[in-house]
Amino acid sequence: MSNKNCENLKNSDSCNYCDSCDACYCCNHCNSCYSCSSCNACYASYRLRMSERMIFCLGDGRWESKGDGYQKNNMIFNKQVTEKEWDEIRYSLPTIKLPVLKWIGEKEMTDDEKKNARGWDIMGGYLKTMFYKDAWKIAWEEMSKSDKDKILGIKYFDKMIFEKITGIKIDDKKSELLKKADELIAKANELREEASKIW
Repeated sequence: MSNKNCENLKNSDSCNYCDSCDACYCCNHCNSCYSCSSCNACYASYRLRMSERMIFCLGDGRWESKGDGYQKNNMIFNKQVTEKEWDEIRYSLPTIKLPVLKWIGEKEMTDDEKKNARGWDIMGGYLKTMFYKDAWKIAWEEMSKSDKDKILGIKYFDKMIFEKITGIKIDDKKSELLKKADELIAKANELREEASKIW
């Protein structure tokens, strides 16, 4: 069965046919989707299948033909949104570079790593593949406050989905304060615009 849902393939860097995303390394098993160089249509999502234009969405798995992550478009935190709203939110978000590979030097290697990593003695270390949630933890710790606030301030932010995707637990109080601040800023801008119309 061909993927009738993939409208973004015309923008694809390498995936020219997509018979259900089985040909795409990352979209197929969707540990991150964002790192997929084939369609660039999802952002920090997990366990999707035949979906595109998803931001922080959680699916039921790559083999599941049902649920929130199966053949969906224009969703943010598993909530359906318009294409325009999806575009506005997506392009307001920072680029997230997950460190899925990390160089481990000889001095940092454990005995087990030295036993299991071939060629480390010639190279002076090895390239370690990070687990997805471990990579998120590193990226989150290194991310600027401004970029974190952009993510936490997403209109549809859902801390449970965020935690299931990234492994990062968000304090409710901080999320609430950031949302309230965004609402107040929006109201202030609205009032400023009204005031500018008065002579």
